Amino acid sequence: MKQTASIKRLGLSLLAAIGCLSGQAQTVLNTAYTNSPGNVTGNFTAPATPQYVTFTVKNTNCYPITLTEFSILHMVDVNVTFGSVTVTVSNNGAVYTVLRQTSGGITSDPSVSSAISTWPIVGSSSPITAGSSGIIPVVTGLTTNNLTEIGAGQEVRFAIVSNDTMFVRAGIGQGTTPAVIPSPRTFTLNGVTLLSVDPTDFVSERVRYGRYPNLPLNSQAPIPANPAIQSFHYGFDGGVTFKRSGPTVAVINNNACDTSGDSVTLVATIPVPPGCVTNPVFHWSGPGIIGNPTSSTVKIYASLANAGKYLCWYTAGTETSATTSATVNVTPRPKAPKITTKNQYCIGEPFQPVIADGQNILWYTIPFGGTGTTVPPYVNTNMAGSYTWYASQTVGNCEGPRSAVTITVAPIPVRPTVVSPVVFCENEPASPLSAGGTGLIWYVDPVGGLGSVIAPVPGTSVKDTLTWYVSQKIDGCEGPRSKIDVIVTFKPNGMVLVSDTPWICQHDELTFTYFGSATEFTGITWKVPSPAATSVGGGIGLDPITIRFDSAGLQQVIMSANNLGCIGDPFVQYVTVKPIPYAFINAPSDVCPNDDRIVVLDEFSPGIDTFKFNWDGGVTTHFATDQGPYGVMWSTPGRKVIKLTMVQDLCVGEATDTVDVRNLPDATINAFYDENQDNNFDGFDAKKALICSGDSLRLEAKTIVVSSKYEWTPTRFFDNAANLPVTYGRIDFSGFVTLKVTDELGCVSMDSIKLVTKPCCEIAFPTAFTPNGDGKNDIFRAISPGHQDTRTFQIVNRYGQVVYENVNAEKGWDGMMKGEPADMGTYFYHINFKCDNKWTDQKGEFILVR
Repeated sequence: MKQTASIKRLGLSLLAAIGCLSGQAQTVLNTAYTNSPGNVTGNFTAPATPQYVTFTVKNTNCYPITLTEFSILHMVDVNVTFGSVTVTVSNNGAVYTVLRQTSGGITSDPSVSSAISTWPIVGSSSPITAGSSGIIPVVTGLTTNNLTEIGAGQEVRFAIVSNDTMFVRAGIGQGTTPAVIPSPRTFTLNGVTLLSVDPTDFVSERVRYGRYPNLPLNSQAPIPANPAIQSFHYGFDGGVTFKRSGPTVAVINNNACDTSGDSVTLVATIPVPPGCVTNPVFHWSGPGIIGNPTSSTVKIYASLANAGKYLCWYTAGTETSATTSATVNVTPRPKAPKITTKNQYCIGEPFQPVIADGQNILWYTIPFGGTGTTVPPYVNTNMAGSYTWYASQTVGNCEGPRSAVTITVAPIPVRPTVVSPVVFCENEPASPLSAGGTGLIWYVDPVGGLGSVIAPVPGTSVKDTLTWYVSQKIDGCEGPRSKIDVIVTFKPNGMVLVSDTPWICQHDELTFTYFGSATEFTGITWKVPSPAATSVGGGIGLDPITIRFDSAGLQQVIMSANNLGCIGDPFVQYVTVKPIPYAFINAPSDVCPNDDRIVVLDEFSPGIDTFKFNWDGGVTTHFATDQGPYGVMWSTPGRKVIKLTMVQDLCVGEATDTVDVRNLPDATINAFYDENQDNNFDGFDAKKALICSGDSLRLEAKTIVVSSKYEWTPTRFFDNAANLPVTYGRIDFSGFVTLKVTDELGCVSMDSIKLVTKPCCEIAFPTAFTPNGDGKNDIFRAISPGHQDTRTFQIVNRYGQVVYENVNAEKGWDGMMKGEPADMGTYFYHINFKCDNKWTDQKGEFILVR
């Protein structure tokens, strides 16, 4: 207690409770005495002032509660009178500690010796400084544990200890006067009771005070049961803040391995009877919580980032429980071990035991899964191959990832591939030697010696022959050495001699000859300007080379001499190639014999001196200039080749084209008079003519081609059929019949025959007919050829009755009379027709037989 004057005695202040504080979903229960008991004075010296006060909290709910804050009467600059002395006191700067009684009777008091075992510490404050006097929270921020929680129906006694003087509520009792006791004696809110003085049980007084850490003073002994004796009654001036206890949180599979794919499970339970909480909703927070889970169980992925403190609370209706914390521990996974021993061997090399750094090494044959062994791998080095194991280490119960361990037994490499000898020119810079292989090592000795991975660069200052050796080293194994000879030699010179003038016509040939310091071991290389020119012979060794030049222009032939790889300066020979003249002949592809057709040159090179044509038997009918156009015709059929020879600047060129002279179409005529007898009239004379005037004659072309056109004359003989290759003609008079054939090219051929006609005025009739329906001789009609015009054709019976009449004698009578079969017997016919421009009557008789 801070004070402004020294005092000899201190009294107990009678103060009222001041206010209460509350938090979200928390209940603040403070004392609030209504009868305001007064102060009492006594022979208390300063050491007798209290430093602790006890009180009792009872939970009548059916669920546990958690005390989250403790409040106490904290005095600031208060004047206190002790007899004739008045001092100003203040509790600012005091530190408060809350103790919970875990064993001993109701009359026991806290002391240093008992605080750890029977009065463990619930919580402490920092130095408290307030602006005014009152009941204020001093120990705050408490969470659910076995010291802050009060079970359902449980009553627990607490003490608040200060390192400064404390004030308690005091009541007074004198003589037989009933004692003035602080009242009410208990304070209840939300099922929790803060117990104060009990006047019926002075011995088990619940509110006690005393010096701490000393044992209680005599004046603090239990008050006598006799109320007549002057005594003090004390009340606790302070309060508690409480809420539902937080859930119990169990951590399952704690200390799981980091990033092992495992998880830690947090399970929250509420330690109350089932009927006390309806549909609780759980809430979680912590580094591994994703989203807002509301179930009683959450899984945390095992990783170092998710390790740490987790909080859980629940809500029931509008109430929020206290927060329970749980710590999730994640064991770091050890790193994959590393091999510290040899892992590359050559065939036959002794094998060394495999050692890996780390703890509790396990060996596997597969990267994942399987069963490990503590026995390190062993490899037979007599066989080449690559063998892989997988090693892990285990620290605690946490096995780390596996590292691949590959042990290679490599074969002895073959000799490197080399090109030998290697030739360098004298006094010219040399390039480093090379070989085909891996991990090359260079030596100057065939065996032994010190090798170098740097390829040697030979010196070229003098002509000489040098030797190096090279091996290759693969997977740590070195093979045999290959030999490379290096020759330093001279660089040859040379020039080219040409067989003729250095100009030629296109497609002509020239011969080139080397002349210089080359020897028989020197190779000569000719570079021909392909495709403008082509080598046609020679060019082997020192032999001359012959080249044909197919493209006009300035061409160059390059020669170089190679003396064992030392190549001399190239020599360039230029050749002027003159173009040969060209032309493109445009001649008809198909012509008829004796057709006069035009032949022209579509294109030709300018500056041609001479044009000379060969027409292959053709005859020119006209031409304008030497280059044409020409009129040409051929009299004989067949393929004709036109050849043109041109001369330009002494170079001769040729051009050709072909013309097909067609055969004339075949116009030979075949004529047929009697359909049952082939009478070919080709070339007959009038004496052999058997054609009646007006009769029909079948005429055809001997050779028929679909693409050809056919034309018969005179057209009056053929009506509308004069353009057919096979037709019929009505020959009304003597004369020539002509056939004109035109093929698809327009070639025309003609042929003709002479026909002689005579009058044929008698019509032949049968002497009998049998109309019995058998399809044979059932009709009586004219049977002779001819196309006479008929005016009358009648048939009468022997009685003169007309049984049939028609103007067409070829149609005939079917033997019926008035719809009935006519009688057998003799009948008579009468026909009147025109023949040779005269009307003629003809009569006769015939027999009807059935």
